Amino acid sequence: MKLSLRIHYLIEKFNPFWYFNSNHLTLRELFKKIKIYNDIIVENKTKKYRINVLTMLDHMIEKMKNHLEAHKTGPDLRNKFLCSLRMISENIRKARDIAAINHLKNGAEDKFDLY
Repeated sequence: MKLSLRIHYLIEKFNPFWYFNSNHLTLRELFKKIKIYNDIIVENKTKKYRINVLTMLDHMIEKMKNHLEAHKTGPDLRNKFLCSLRMISENIRKARDIAAINHLKNGAEDKFDLY
């Protein structure tokens, strides 16, 4: 269970009315502050992972281009192979979380290995 869900569960289940001595924050207020920082961290990690995966995918597309050129494939076959990798690249740019990006990356690796 995610940390935020556990904290939310504790708030709802036990309904605490006590305060933390240092800042006099209720558990609910503390949860809101933690959630803000957690969201920022998750967003930054997602951006970094997206950049890494897009870089890897660009290298895969370049390798595929070079391989197709070396074997002098026709434009239709070339488009078929490269279009699917480019579509995955576009979907990665639109993905909202690391799990979705990872799923798309795995799909790209499978297609690359297949060809």
